[in-house]
Amino acid sequence: MNKLFWANLNRLHRDKTFKLGCAFLAGMSIYLPILHYVEQGEKANPNNYFWNFNLVIGVIAAVCCSMYLGTEYSDRTMRNKLIAGHTRKDIYLSNLIICTLACFFAVAVYIAAESLVGIPLNGNVRMDPWELAVRFLVSGLMILAYVSIFTMISMLNQNKASGAVANILLFFALLVLAFVVKARLTEPEFLTNHYTLNELGEVTQGEPMPHPRYLQGTVRAVYEFLYDFLPTGQMIQMCNQVFIWWQRMALCNVGITAVTTGIGMYLFGKKDIR
Repeated sequence: MNKLFWANLNRLHRDKTFKLGCAFLAGMSIYLPILHYVEQGEKANPNNYFWNFNLVIGVIAAVCCSMYLGTEYSDRTMRNKLIAGHTRKDIYLSNLIICTLACFFAVAVYIAAESLVGIPLNGNVRMDPWELAVRFLVSGLMILAYVSIFTMISMLNQNKASGAVANILLFFALLVLAFVVKARLTEPEFLTNHYTLNELGEVTQGEPMPHPRYLQGTVRAVYEFLYDFLPTGQMIQMCNQVFIWWQRMALCNVGITAVTTGIGMYLFGKKDIR
């Protein structure tokens, strides 16, 4: 598998989609803090910007995985690897590793650019070292979960364009689902903004009343688990800097990676490659 890895790495540094993803993240890390400083006339909280790579790394992973792996089919590289005697397992794992490294490198570019511009402008990230390590761990595993999902789809789809469309649509479907779950979880337990008309014709604010859509008990626990399970749900929590069950998030990402990689390798092993 070493030969496959180095061959993939050599091709990665010439991949235009990968370069565009890195450039976009670098530009984003520079633009947002400067924009805040210009518009608000004050320093921004560096904690609000340092983790913004989580906002877009999912869609970047979707595009990069589909374009990079789709090229292997369109250029017949995949078939040539099989003819050269490489096993399908090694081919799949080497592609998964290189796509993961590509996303990690893109995030490293974001952090480097943020360190050069955002931190000198707004100051260092004000966060406990343990919390910083936890956030990096969850973010890294979240990226790995994204890549494993998109690698599975791309490796099973020989058409580069349709693979890209499928990955992007899946990402936004997961994003919409995460926002729906978040909206249900943030429903207030009591309604306090209703008004009543008394006998004198005066409008008064009514007493708090139970919200019929407020989730309770087992249903709420299921929604909370789903919010932590979805990589897009984790993304929202990371950017909002509000997350509690980081251990559950980490385990969910490991589970997603293991399951999608296992399914992908099994189906790729049976796939008829033209």
